[in-house]
Order: sequence, then C-alpha cells, then structure tokens
Amino acid sequence: MPSPNPKPNAFPLAIIGDGYAAAVLFIHLAKQGFDLNQVVVVGKGQLGHGAAYGTQHPDFRLNVRDDLMIIDDDKPDNFVKWASQLDDPQP
Repeated sequence: MPSPNPKPNAFPLAIIGDGYAAAVLFIHLAKQGFDLNQVVVVGKGQLGHGAAYGTQHPDFRLNVRDDLMIIDDDKPDNFVKWASQLDDPQP
C-alpha cells in the first residue's frame, strides 16, 4: 500500500517526552505516512513508558480513567491492554 503522504518531510521532528502522548503521536505520524527516520524521541526510557507509569510514588497517578485513553477508534481497549502489562504496583 503506498504511503498516504508521499512527500518527504520538510524538516526533522523532535518529540519531547517518551510517555503515552509521545507514543500515540508516533503512531499517528506513522499512519499519516510521516518518515519515522526523521523523528527523534527525547526521553529517559522506552517509548510509551513515561512518568505516569514509571514512578513508584503513590501520589503520582494518571488523572483520567484508563478506558478514556483511546489510541484507535477501531480498538478502544488498546490502552487498557497496554497498561495492564506494565509493572505498576498499587499504593
């Protein structure tokens, strides 16, 4: 299947942070045909494992229910499945 956006990127793109929002932005860029070799993700760890799920402090939690964080309308439970695989001890 050809890329929906065959034009090369005009400039490289930096995503600051490596958490949920960065991972979802990366996914949407890929779906739009963006050249992912031109994307630099700046963060401390693995893409998708940002501060909200990387801390052990009980007061630092997400401020929204996990079932509201939808990445793809065709698969609304993707975030819930992803989050259940993380080692996130409950307070």
